[in-house]
Amino acid sequence: MNDAPQPQRSRFRLALQRLWKRDKERSRGQSLVEFALVVPVLLMMIFGIIDMARVVQAQVTVNNAARQAVRLAVTGHRDRDPNTNQYIPRNYSIFQRAYQGLGGLPLR
Repeated sequence: MNDAPQPQRSRFRLALQRLWKRDKERSRGQSLVEFALVVPVLLMMIFGIIDMARVVQAQVTVNNAARQAVRLAVTGHRDRDPNTNQYIPRNYSIFQRAYQGLGGLPLR
């Protein structure tokens, strides 16, 4: 068998290994603390961007609905009731056109 003496690890090497292990554990804790500090800020930024996009989309939808209603009001056109084939009052036609333009928004 192997009767050769095993080389002893130096005290310096053992001390370095202990320090490295301790630094590795500290670095894990530091990473966790940094993650816990950065994640809320990052999530707030992401959800803020999403909310602003929803606001802009709602503004564009309202502008489009108003444009459609004004176009109907300027032309003097009136809609017909599909059931009775009679004209619907003009102000109701304008309101209905504006309401139809708000299709993508939750109204209630």
